[in-house]
Amino acid sequence: MQAGDPFFLAGGAADRHLRVIISDPTINPDRVIFASMTSYDVTKEEVCLLDVGDHAFVKRKTRIAYASAKEATLHDLLQLRDAGQLRPDIPVTSEILKRIRRGASLKLMPIAA
Repeated sequence: MQAGDPFFLAGGAADRHLRVIISDPTINPDRVIFASMTSYDVTKEEVCLLDVGDHAFVKRKTRIAYASAKEATLHDLLQLRDAGQLRPDIPVTSEILKRIRRGASLKLMPIAA
């Protein structure tokens, strides 16, 4: 698994959201950060919006939910995948990954003024 790889977690409501690995697991396999794609909502963050055509999962205006970003070890993610609890999906393009990372740098790691 690498940066830009999306996946679904198995089971219930968790399986509805596609998550995307934002960090680079080759640099820090002990801290792999991922955020989910979720439906656009005018009351929620709009740092990174995706439209139809940006990824096969995107069927309508979608946002990256940085506020609910999570982290895990690469080892744990691979174990979940091997156990069938994590289902990989089509990787995002390098351009979409750049947009997601740019949003993450603004939302998760704001630059001090």
